[in-house]
Amino acid sequence: MNFNSLESDWPRSPRVLLVDDDPVNLLLTAMALRERGFDVTEVTSAETALSRLTEIRPDVIALDALMPGMDGFTACRHIRMRSGFESLPVLMLTGLDDEGSITKAYEVGATDFFVKSNQWSLLEGRLRYLLRSARVRQQLERSQARLARAQTLARMGSFEWYPGDRGLRMSPEGLAVLGLPDEPLLSLREVMRSLAPEDRLQLRALLRDEMAQLDVIHTDFTVQLSDGRSVDLQVEAEPEFSPMGQFLGYSGVIQDVTDRRSAESQIRHLANYDDLTGLPNRRQLMWRSERALEQARQSGHGMAVLAINLDRFKLINESLGHSSGDELLMEVSERMRL
Repeated sequence: MNFNSLESDWPRSPRVLLVDDDPVNLLLTAMALRERGFDVTEVTSAETALSRLTEIRPDVIALDALMPGMDGFTACRHIRMRSGFESLPVLMLTGLDDEGSITKAYEVGATDFFVKSNQWSLLEGRLRYLLRSARVRQQLERSQARLARAQTLARMGSFEWYPGDRGLRMSPEGLAVLGLPDEPLLSLREVMRSLAPEDRLQLRALLRDEMAQLDVIHTDFTVQLSDGRSVDLQVEAEPEFSPMGQFLGYSGVIQDVTDRRSAESQIRHLANYDDLTGLPNRRQLMWRSERALEQARQSGHGMAVLAINLDRFKLINESLGHSSGDELLMEVSERMRL
């Protein structure tokens, strides 16, 4: 991740909400930050800062820890409770060697602390670091949201399975694929219980064989979910190893491929059978004829092809229309199946 490019992509001067009850320190700090390219809003109390928070929408808050009335710790706790400001960078301004305030600042949700001084370059560096970190986190959250959305649309989820105490961890999208409630940690046994008995035996045998050789798992199977739906699932997973080569577990993806399998089956049917009558088409005729000839040669038997023609079919199409001709073909095909 290129931090410099992140900072250069910032669309405007970063907005800083500066909160300090000391008017002299507030003035000097604001002037120094403005000289360094920040858009500073100054307030002298935590109450004012909270009341104007939504109006200002700062990119970062520099908050004095000790103030009369509401102190910075209480204000920071209130900020974290507000929707949309849970991850807003908050820099707590503390006194020199005030270890208690530093510890308390982190406890109430401050992102970082800064010891008050006139070393404005250090303060600028700390603020820009917080801004870069916030930008990286925002991009990561957006990427995770896009990935989750893509997985939901694809009816796909991820999972990690480590034998022993660590159990099976599935993404919410993976749990949705299996029709399971959103649980942070499941056991493989719990997942197995959600499958039909025959599917359970099939999957257990597959896992046993693949794990014995530590192979990549790539398989499809059909399961009956708790709501009665039958779905086709595709599982792909790879084994994970420690730096010392010790087997740790598997990580992979699970996807509902029911619609895809149905579409593939329909495409295969359309490629080999007539759409109107449902009878094998010319492609199927050639394929079956070749197989029959090969079997005849191997067994020393003969084979025959019976050709059936519909007399005056062209006349029906021309006099009664193509729909009547289609009805005739469908009726003939039904009788041939009897």
